[in-house]
Amino acid sequence: HGKGKTLMIHQKPVSRSSEFIGKLNAVLFAPSDLELFEAPPKVRRRLMDVEIGKVSPRYMQALSAMMKLLKERNSLLKREHLDNAMLEVLDQQMIEQQLTIIAMRRQFIAKMNESLSRTYSALAEEEAQVSAAYHTITEQTEPDAMREEISRKLLENRDRDRILKTTSSGVHRDDLSFQLNGRDVLSYASQGQRRMIVLAWKLSLIDFIAERLNELPVLLLDDVLSELDQQKRVNLFSLISPEIQTFITTTEIAELLPFLSRKPKIAEIDSGQIRPWKEDMN
Repeated sequence: HGKGKTLMIHQKPVSRSSEFIGKLNAVLFAPSDLELFEAPPKVRRRLMDVEIGKVSPRYMQALSAMMKLLKERNSLLKREHLDNAMLEVLDQQMIEQQLTIIAMRRQFIAKMNESLSRTYSALAEEEAQVSAAYHTITEQTEPDAMREEISRKLLENRDRDRILKTTSSGVHRDDLSFQLNGRDVLSYASQGQRRMIVLAWKLSLIDFIAERLNELPVLLLDDVLSELDQQKRVNLFSLISPEIQTFITTTEIAELLPFLSRKPKIAEIDSGQIRPWKEDMN
């Protein structure tokens, strides 16, 4: 509205948008998701942040703290006279938040990889190995070794950071890559295979959320039938539990109905107005 943004839960305003996350979880497939593989790294980082944040307030706290510290550090680097003592304090605080973020991002990707190949194979009807790889500032796994390597890299890059006036290393530079049969999806997978990988990722997210919260998310499928042949449509809907509340948008309702296990409620949208589908009223 004119004065900004107001968020409410049960008609009660909340002061921070982070309090909204996880209250009503949804998994969304949209045609734009196919751009995931070619998108800038920040898109894939946000993918991790949003999904982990749904199930972990601790992750959101660490991420929020990290972003505030990063902003302070970048502001410090822009000053004419650098306060090295202050920079060291910020570095140490950032390191501790990054340890939490890295650990939880690694856990998330490991969990997703448990079901990606199986779900992809069921969708595409081809045996294949599908996996996601997480790329971060350190390859170490033990907290002390991670802390030491991150600290060393911050120190090594300090002169460069002063010149660029920004922090060049850290979890804010992390990225994800996806592999199909051990080869990079971006250079190897067809458009159809990419679509199946994205759908497998989305269905795997349902399991991730349900396991962590003991509650099924809402599933949102926007124009999901586009580019899917009849068998793949059958495969997709056979993998969706009837217990999951699912919203599907389509321009061709007749193409969708044969694949649904239960009679759906159908609404028609015309010129921004939503009303019951005429045939559904008969």
